[in-house]
Amino acid sequence: MEIAMKTRQGLVAVFAALLFLIPGCGKAVEDSSRYLVGGDPPTEPSAEVLAGVGAHPDKMELIASDDKLELYFNLTTSEFYIQDRISKVRWYSNPENWNTGGGASGSNLEILGSQIVVDYYSDKNESGTMSSYKDAFQKGQITAEKIQNGVRITYQLGVASTKHNYPEIIRADILDDLLDDMNANEAKVLKGRYRLVTVKELPSAQHSTYLNKYTKLDNFDTAYILRDNLSKKALKEMEEQFRSAGYSYNDVEEEEERFGINRTDTQTPAFLIPVEYTLSNGDFLATVLTEKIQYTKGYHLTSLRLLPYFGAAGTEEQGYLFVPDGSGALIRLNRDSGNGVLYSGSIYGDDLARKNTAGTASRRQIYMPVFGVNTTISSVIGIVEQGAAGSNIYAYTSGVYTGYNNIYACFAPQIADVLSYGEDATASDTLVFQRVNSTQRFAVRYRFHSGEGDYVTMAQLYREYLIHTGAISDTTSAGSSFYLELTGGINKKVNVMGIPFSTMEALTTFEQAEQILTELQKNGVDDINLRYMGWTNSGLNNTLFRKANPLSALGGASEFKALVKYTQEHGVGFYPDAELTYVYQNKILDGFSPSRQAARFVNRQVVSQTQRLISTGTVTEDAVTTSYTLSISRLDNVLQSFLKDYQKYGISGLSLKSIGSCISGDYNEANPVDRALAMNMLKESMEKRVAGKYDILSNGCNAEFLPYTKQITDMPNGSSGLAITDCSVPFYQIAVSGAVRYTTEAVNMASDYQQNILKAYEYGASLYCRWMYADSDKLLNVNRTDLYALSYRTWFNDTTALYREYQSRMGEIAGQQIVGHQYITDSLTRTVFANGKQVLVNYGSEPAVYNNVKVSAMSAEII
Repeated sequence: MEIAMKTRQGLVAVFAALLFLIPGCGKAVEDSSRYLVGGDPPTEPSAEVLAGVGAHPDKMELIASDDKLELYFNLTTSEFYIQDRISKVRWYSNPENWNTGGGASGSNLEILGSQIVVDYYSDKNESGTMSSYKDAFQKGQITAEKIQNGVRITYQLGVASTKHNYPEIIRADILDDLLDDMNANEAKVLKGRYRLVTVKELPSAQHSTYLNKYTKLDNFDTAYILRDNLSKKALKEMEEQFRSAGYSYNDVEEEEERFGINRTDTQTPAFLIPVEYTLSNGDFLATVLTEKIQYTKGYHLTSLRLLPYFGAAGTEEQGYLFVPDGSGALIRLNRDSGNGVLYSGSIYGDDLARKNTAGTASRRQIYMPVFGVNTTISSVIGIVEQGAAGSNIYAYTSGVYTGYNNIYACFAPQIADVLSYGEDATASDTLVFQRVNSTQRFAVRYRFHSGEGDYVTMAQLYREYLIHTGAISDTTSAGSSFYLELTGGINKKVNVMGIPFSTMEALTTFEQAEQILTELQKNGVDDINLRYMGWTNSGLNNTLFRKANPLSALGGASEFKALVKYTQEHGVGFYPDAELTYVYQNKILDGFSPSRQAARFVNRQVVSQTQRLISTGTVTEDAVTTSYTLSISRLDNVLQSFLKDYQKYGISGLSLKSIGSCISGDYNEANPVDRALAMNMLKESMEKRVAGKYDILSNGCNAEFLPYTKQITDMPNGSSGLAITDCSVPFYQIAVSGAVRYTTEAVNMASDYQQNILKAYEYGASLYCRWMYADSDKLLNVNRTDLYALSYRTWFNDTTALYREYQSRMGEIAGQQIVGHQYITDSLTRTVFANGKQVLVNYGSEPAVYNNVKVSAMSAEII
């Protein structure tokens, strides 16, 4: 295959650089990991501990195997490789002989030899990077423990300052409660090691001494204070007693903070990170036990790169990196661009609860949590199985930092964002951090193919995974060949006698919707699925979706029911839309309060959206707040209330246009929800309220929403076309074709009409239109930038003619599984479908020929 090549300042810039670029990177202090906080305290190694420093230093040991794979580990360095049992092809955690240079030096060389790399900030906004090679292995701070089907590696990065697991001072009632749960002898001994004091009865000199050390002592009536000159043995016994009683290192910190204890020890950054490496159902699974991560107080773990060089390809290899940009894109290995190229993208798009000053409207969303490496001898894909919504994907070709081409996922255990003070020249920035760390695990599943393969092979590996996990079915899905979206009502500003007020503009009434459907069917378009936007809850610029009352301006309940009856009698799929992500209007008594129900940024501000230019994503000069983002914590209650009212119409279909492709965290201090947790909460709500009860029509569709929908509009036609990628591929379409019915971009909204139609041929997609009955002048003074070219009269004749032609040629193909795809030339593609049909698409300005089949310029042929 030939791949066509395409050719804040201050703190904000520093923060962005740490998030998106790879930064620079004896004997351990005895039991130093015991002085970390967060998660469970480390325990003594069990009998299953396999190795420490010095054991098997120069060879790999077989740790686990199954029918397909073998896992070999160096339990000293934690380097490993996966071996195919039949072909003997190996995939290494770090390149073989990486320490001989590999085109890297200094911190980049240390990262090349690492399995995990972390970026962190201190409370003083001081940043740093640690790698498992430099900050764990070289300090003798890697331990290995055998588990089922693999090994658990615990990396201690850095050396924590020495602290203890017993309180120097503790509230009397707290210690008494702990003592009550101990046996009598232990309780007596422990209590005797403290002195019970009544603060107001302390002699003046002693009170002054205590107050210098415990600055908040006067806030309490009584307290137990540790006696002086206790032996090391006694202190060690106390630590074990408190630990056994469930009193953690965090509890010690919090208790001593209550008394305002002045510490003399210095905090240094250190992180204890357990990772499990296992074989799982013929795959390799790497899992970060996020809930068990420990860290020194005052430091924030803002990113964790897992296996950044797993399966990396050297300069002598040929192939490409796969990135899930839009439908998918390829980056050729060893691109001759001087210093290599790098790619970064957020899985499932931007988090709406993170500050986004630049806008990414020009970038295609990442809908799939999958990436990969293809070479002439093998292919490997990584699927972010847990924590995807809180992760980014990074790809580098040789020459950026090392002589290797690598791709990996990076997780954010704690969210940081920029808070600005002041304006213009007096403005200053600081970082604010999510109050609690994420407890969602971060796991990447790797699937392998030995031998020659391509992106189709990789997509089929992903498809097999989706089928195995129940995300899609292995049977052909029903659907439609024509998807129509109609816009109902929208509020707009008008002036009457110089007085401005808002009124409801009917863009498509229920009766007019029936009229459009009738006209379409009379003109041969008889396989229709209809999405209806803006039909309830104040129209397109909606209020909170708690009820399902049709707008009176569109005809009210009676005409809505008539439309429902029409669709049922004429075989039209009907999908009224429910907007569950955005709330555009905040009216009195509408059940919505931004301060209580909207998501919040890390800086505690309410998450709201402002107008942005479609072309660039930048905020307009006269930007106003156009919508609020509903907190994920409120979604289930809102959905339950809406569906309770919606069910009275007896409609089996439901459109969830935004929620399937947009997921937001909520960093409210009282109940923080990071994005990975938000995705799990969304899926729980879908399972409880929707799954098996409604036929869902989605839009774009993040992969984790696939179990709840079998129809997707506006699936990306390609990638972002970034200069760092070489070509777009239909990876997403290959992975779900046959199981899910999908469309291209809306015919009347595409920037290139003809190319959009050709993409439908290439991908076997259904056609999709967004219309309204009213003329375009009705959209004047409407506070939306995404409504244009919608008048159905403008598009009706061309669209019906297009449908008849497309259906006559593609009727047997659209909806079939794609089993093959390739670029014959830079502008000629070939798609093979499960029924044996092939589609040739020529995007060039000149005719093309393939196997004696001539394909005219900008056209398609079916063979």
